[in-house]
Amino acid sequence: EMLADVLAAYADGSVTYEVQDEVRATYARRLEKSDGRIDWRRPAEWVDRQIRAMTPWPGAFTDLCLPAVEPVRLVVLRAGVCECGEGGRVAGRIDVRPGPRLVVWAGAGCVELLRLKPAGRKEMSAAEFVRGSPVLRGCSGRGEIGFASG
Repeated sequence: EMLADVLAAYADGSVTYEVQDEVRATYARRLEKSDGRIDWRRPAEWVDRQIRAMTPWPGAFTDLCLPAVEPVRLVVLRAGVCECGEGGRVAGRIDVRPGPRLVVWAGAGCVELLRLKPAGRKEMSAAEFVRGSPVLRGCSGRGEIGFASG
């Protein structure tokens, strides 16, 4: 939306430029793979922004902790902030909702996972992932499994 306004202002010459103060300029450090680890204790808006910022590289990732099974690494490719509903759940806990929808409780609010890539598998929708996981299908609404917090 803003792009149209800026391009119109540029075309009519009303855009003003400000020279950067070189004394106050800084460099951002180089991203590392570990910068992509999702910390579910953060607010939902922060997690959503992290996922967008880290896609495609280094990739936003988390470890799915299932009972009596090694954690499964998931790269989260797309997500969004969503309504939590009933709650006060623990950060990183999963709610499988009708659809199926994969909703994760964050430190404040909830994040709905939309597209992900399990380790060693192809990219898929969260609904496809839930349908292919008997453990997730069986936990609908009980919040008994979750992601490592960070």
